[in-house]
Amino acid sequence: MVHSLSTSRAPAMGAEWWITDAVKNERAAACLRICLKAAEVRAEVTRMMATLTRTPENIDLALAIIRRAQLLDQEAVAWMESLPEAWQWKTLCWEDHVPGGDYGKAEVFPGRVDVYNDFWIASIWNLTRTARMILATTTIRCAAWVCSPMNYRTTPEYATASRIVADMVTDIIASVPYHLGWHRKRQHLFDNLELSGFACGEEDSTKGLPGYFLTWPLGCIITQDHVTDPQRQWVSGRLRYIGDELGLKYAHILADVSLQSRAY
Repeated sequence: MVHSLSTSRAPAMGAEWWITDAVKNERAAACLRICLKAAEVRAEVTRMMATLTRTPENIDLALAIIRRAQLLDQEAVAWMESLPEAWQWKTLCWEDHVPGGDYGKAEVFPGRVDVYNDFWIASIWNLTRTARMILATTTIRCAAWVCSPMNYRTTPEYATASRIVADMVTDIIASVPYHLGWHRKRQHLFDNLELSGFACGEEDSTKGLPGYFLTWPLGCIITQDHVTDPQRQWVSGRLRYIGDELGLKYAHILADVSLQSRAY
């Protein structure tokens, strides 16, 4: 799924093939289906932009893809709203302190700090958020193609997609301190919450797996146009932390993505 989304290539043999007869958790499978469908939409847009000329028929095709992306996003929202209490995140606290004003070294970005019942559930949430970001930027790309040479930033599709991306970035960033163990040093903040982290094993040290779960969502954030410079600086710093402290060197590659990179 991550390979398809990151390379703008549709999953081989289609999204349904990867889900059929491979479902162990229906809720997680629903998320993965949405993500794979998002990969198919993104791949179709990439092909279209490379080959199609601007004709009324092709404009109608682009508008149809926008509608597909919007419907898939609505499906993602419905999935989020249908999750039971055990799958829901909780806001642990709000933080506004950036030591020395250096976002690249701060453990928490100013705003919410959310916690989850375990890291796997948090990773499923972030996969869905990432898919929503990609659907939103794909929608903007199509809208820009359709209305060219007019300013696509005046379209309703741009306004809606921009809001979605901003919300998803905020939600993913709010999950990062939990993944990287920030909450473990502040037990007093969640005495009434039951946080398992892992199904088994000790939880007295930072593990590599939660950092691995974060690399793709953070790598997606860092290339978004709708990310502020402080957010991008902070995300880059967290990726470097994952690479340096957790040994996941792939995170260094993502952290080195140019600050001018575009998501579409």
